[in-house]
Parts: sequence; structure tokens; C-alpha cells
Amino acid sequence: MPCGWGTNVKVLLVHQNFPGQFRGLAPALQQAGHDVRALSVRKESVISGVHHVPYQPERSSSPQIHPWLLNTETAVIRGEAAAERVQRQAAQGWTPDVVLGHTGWGEMLFMRQVLPHARLLGFNEIYYRDQGGDVGFDPEFPTPPLSAQRLQVRSIHWASSLLACDVGITPTQWQADGFPPALRKRLRVIHDGQNGLLVDFFKSTQLAKRVCDVLADPGAFQYLRQSARQTVMDRYDFQSVSWPAYENF
Repeated sequence: MPCGWGTNVKVLLVHQNFPGQFRGLAPALQQAGHDVRALSVRKESVISGVHHVPYQPERSSSPQIHPWLLNTETAVIRGEAAAERVQRQAAQGWTPDVVLGHTGWGEMLFMRQVLPHARLLGFNEIYYRDQGGDVGFDPEFPTPPLSAQRLQVRSIHWASSLLACDVGITPTQWQADGFPPALRKRLRVIHDGQNGLLVDFFKSTQLAKRVCDVLADPGAFQYLRQSARQTVMDRYDFQSVSWPAYENF
């Protein structure tokens, strides 16, 4: 678990259609001794032993709203309902230490306001764009007029949710590259064994074992070293790291 609290960390997994991408993670966290709960719009539990917390929006989208804002309003409605459900859980005595949530449907929009002391991790799957994403990738299907404007609005809740999180994660560099530069800097793309080695925070024995593994067989980690170096070169140049620190100084 990426924190310094040891076992029995209270973890809230947030996904509109849980488990989604967290199907393997939820039982793994549970087996590691953590108190895991899931928040979603589903009414039924789907993973044995993981306490399911359903939320239910109190309203639907406005019939006369600007069509570009339909998804945004729906995300706000979901976020409002999810935040209210989390507050009720807290009033009943369960407040998460860590929240890992998918930012795509709005549930993470107001987690910072209702859980000011929790660590928020946002799973960021996509940022809508008019070329090279789910639009504008096939010459057979031309990009519809005003797509750039419409998709800019559709990404509002993605951006807001990411900005509210302590850490943003995304599965691939291709996905990260789809985000605007200001948001891309907040994303982490680290694959265990591919461009880095992951260990739990404050677990010195795990860290020591990883170091010993590398020292015992350096050749086996040659690809990892090259990938890690390339990641640093691509994402952490002088302009994005050193210069902002200098200006603040």
C-alpha cells in the first residue's frame, strides 16, 4: 500500500460501475490487510468481502441545458450524490484514509471538499480531443464540425477531478500524452518492472530486496534502466522542473 500507515488502511475505491479497472486491486488490498470499501452507482455487491456503498443521484439532467453541457451536468449530479454518500459514511464512523477513484464520470469531483484529510488518487483514462483520440482517427469518418469546442467542454470534469487529486495515474504514456501539458505534469505512468520498480512506502526490507535484485543481476535490468532514463528525459526537463523551482526561489 503506497503510504506510511502500515496495514488496516481505510481505502475507498470509487468507480461508477465498480469494479471496472479495480477488479484485481480490490481483493489484493484486502488480502494485504486493508479495510476496503467500494462506492458506485450499482446496487449489488460484486466482489466477495468488499463492502459495497451504493449512491443514487437525486435528479436527472436538465431537459433544456446546452447540449455540450449534458455530460458535464451529469458528472456534477453524480459527484454531488457520491460526495453526499461519503459524508453519510463518515457520520456513521467510517472515513477513508485513501481514495482511489476513476475520474471519468464525476464521482471524484467533490471528494476533496468532503474528505479534506484523505489522500486522493485519480485514475485518469482519457482526455477528449478532436484528433488522435476517439475522434479524428479514421479518414473514413471525418471529424464533425465544432468537435474541438464540444470536446473541450466535455473534458471539464476530467480536468477538475484531476486537479483536486494529490496524484493522478494513467495506464499508458499514450493516454498521458492526450492531456494538456499543464495536466500531464500531474500524471504518473510507472509500470512495475518496465520503467521502474515499485515498493511500499517505508518498507525498508522491500526496498533493500529490490536493490539487491538489481545488484545481483544488472544485465537483467538493462531494459528497465533504459526505459527509466527515457521516461525522465521525456518528462522531466529543465523547463518543467528546474526553471519553475528557480523562479519560485
